[in-house]
Amino acid sequence: MHNYVLIFTFMTAFFGGSHQSIGQGTTNELVIENFVEAINNEGEVSKKLKKFVEKGSLSTISGRATIDTIIYQKDREYVAQLSYSGINSSRIFLKFIFGKRNQLREVTLTDPTFLYPKNERSIISDTMLARIDEVLYQQHLNDSVNRFNGCLMVIDREETVFSECYGYANFGEKLPLNDSTLFDIASCAKQFTALVVLLLEEQNKLSLSDLVTKYLPGFPYEAVTIEQLLAHTSGIPDYVGLFYKHWDKTKYATNSDILAMLKADQPKLHFEPGEQYKYTNTGYALLSLVIEEISGITYSEFLKENIFDPLGMTRTRVYNTRRSQQEILKNYAYGYLTRNNLENSYFKDKQLGVLPDSVNKYQFVKYLDTITGEGNISSNLKDLAIWNNALRENTLLRKRDLSTLPPKHRLNSGEAIDYGFGFFLIDKDGSEPIAYHTGAWPGYYAAMLRLVNQDKTVIVLSNNSYNNYLRLSDDIVSVILGENSSEIH
Repeated sequence: MHNYVLIFTFMTAFFGGSHQSIGQGTTNELVIENFVEAINNEGEVSKKLKKFVEKGSLSTISGRATIDTIIYQKDREYVAQLSYSGINSSRIFLKFIFGKRNQLREVTLTDPTFLYPKNERSIISDTMLARIDEVLYQQHLNDSVNRFNGCLMVIDREETVFSECYGYANFGEKLPLNDSTLFDIASCAKQFTALVVLLLEEQNKLSLSDLVTKYLPGFPYEAVTIEQLLAHTSGIPDYVGLFYKHWDKTKYATNSDILAMLKADQPKLHFEPGEQYKYTNTGYALLSLVIEEISGITYSEFLKENIFDPLGMTRTRVYNTRRSQQEILKNYAYGYLTRNNLENSYFKDKQLGVLPDSVNKYQFVKYLDTITGEGNISSNLKDLAIWNNALRENTLLRKRDLSTLPPKHRLNSGEAIDYGFGFFLIDKDGSEPIAYHTGAWPGYYAAMLRLVNQDKTVIVLSNNSYNNYLRLSDDIVSVILGENSSEIH
């Protein structure tokens, strides 16, 4: 989705239009408006967009683009949300990057931002639920090659108002999905690890300001703290790339192997701890080791005893034994790669999908199958609804409140970052406050978005590498907020 780069000159004539702005606005918005007018007048741009739209399960593109919202993201970067008449209920997102002298440098098609103008609390109605169903069938279930296979839930306060599954848990046996089917939720697992760290803090067994070396002797980065692991501000490189280069692929790696590799190789930090933010899985894998060191039991056992069992999440579990121990779970959604991810040569006849284990470039799903803390939790719609309710009621914590937006982590400078305790955080001026996380692993995509002021949550689980899962999530949130593209001007 990110590899369609469009470089164009733009019209100099001012294009007047009505749209909303989120974040800092500058005269660069005029350039964006001019560019959109160029889209409407120059066929070349529309052809480029058409390729993107067709990849996203839409067969035609016609009509005029209209700017709904211009979002200031960071220094010299903006995202414009466009409605495109002729694409029913679809929105297109373009990232604009400007140079130091405000010249337009690059325009790229990008993922949804999950930034929405702040609204009054919406009321879930039968019409809204029917609209969600309509959007799903029109945009995400109408393509035989790239269609959503998975489960979707919408929660209003503590009530599940929409819960549907589409497709199969096992493509070969054509076993249907249901709301109890387990999915790998990938990096959405980080919110569970973060909450466990806060539980240990409440039990006075650790402090967020503690140095990691206090619990992991020999850890080579002596200035890194527990909170910096939580916040992705440690500067430690991601272990996935390190293991791809240096690990014996015939062996299953463990969290202890990650620590051992860091000790032995001491890869250079991206930056001094606490100075910047850079997302990395390594921090949460190390936190799993810290949890085990403090508790004296495995990460899996700790989560079962302190989160899953107390809340009644009866099927959710740490599942890092599928390949290493050949443990098979009942009603489990196997993650498939489809023709949208791979060349046709990988498929036989009308085969719907293949497991990543059989594809050479995805062999890391085997040797990294045993890592915990940053992924490898399997859950389902029913249990994630319970988890969502525990978050909104702050059931498990006494001293910290995660019922709305979790607190933001801060850099050494005091600057707040848009991440807090296992969630990406959105609270720009004029936007709906949202705490969310996504997860991606070969065969699986997951998204959990909490609209905290609306007191509503959207959960998306896919087991066919559905690459439009973010747009699907955005489409559903847009319906909930009344941001249907055909209604915004």
